[in-house]
Amino acid sequence: MLTVIVPTYNAEPYLSQAIGSLLNEKKIELEILAINDGSTDNSLAIMQDFAARDSRVRVIDKANQGYGATCNPEDAMAAVQRNQMDQFFFGDILFRGRYPGYSKRFFAERGISIQAEAADFTLLEENTLDFFAFSYYCTAITSAKGGTCDNPLLERTAYNWTVDAIGLRHNLNVFWDRWQKPLFIAENGLGTFDKLEDGQIHDEYRIEFHRRHLKQLKEAILDGVDCFGYAAWGPIDIISCSQGEMDKRYGFIYVDLDNLGHGSAKRFRKDSFYWYQHLIQTNGSEL
Repeated sequence: MLTVIVPTYNAEPYLSQAIGSLLNEKKIELEILAINDGSTDNSLAIMQDFAARDSRVRVIDKANQGYGATCNPEDAMAAVQRNQMDQFFFGDILFRGRYPGYSKRFFAERGISIQAEAADFTLLEENTLDFFAFSYYCTAITSAKGGTCDNPLLERTAYNWTVDAIGLRHNLNVFWDRWQKPLFIAENGLGTFDKLEDGQIHDEYRIEFHRRHLKQLKEAILDGVDCFGYAAWGPIDIISCSQGEMDKRYGFIYVDLDNLGHGSAKRFRKDSFYWYQHLIQTNGSEL
């Protein structure tokens, strides 16, 4: 059986077409894991509708790393439980070599039984991780009654993603305190519209996004966090996985193609390219 993972954040305009095209594949036995990554549009409802009509679709609803919505202890506990299963679960297993207690309760209360041999647990114990790599884009808030939603105190991108640079420092500290293992930021970037004018792209907004996040990374290192790398997403414009379009651009290099594949395909260095080049040359000393 082929398992296809469909990670989604606010992809309502394209999600039905994406899942529908996968279900039209009749020659391969497959299952679709539709993962809702804290969407605030109707993405989750679309996933659940497909799951209700086709047993090959399974929905996993998760949140981005979150804070409690208020100082109410119930909201604080809801955020703890949400983060346990959404943010810490896999790391806890792979660093500690065993399933954490909170996951055992989570599975038991939902009638889920882990099918494994004794040798499987031995493999976990004897092959723990050396470091933790993670992607960081945005955060959310969690309440005991309302579930997960966007933080109203944060600014938003053109694609309605929250921008929380301090949240990167927060996460780095939380991960470091929890596991005491080196950390690597595998993805961080701003997906938005760019305008090509006379062969130039003036994207000060992207420079500012990375500058703010890298300043918080430096603060985390001063806090004592061992973070040995930062990888921006992504060096060159490609089709956005979450939106399925070219207009949502992350790169420091502009690719002249639109959502339908029309254009010259020529590449142009954005202002952010030269800024990031200098950042590398100075090892981040001139943010």
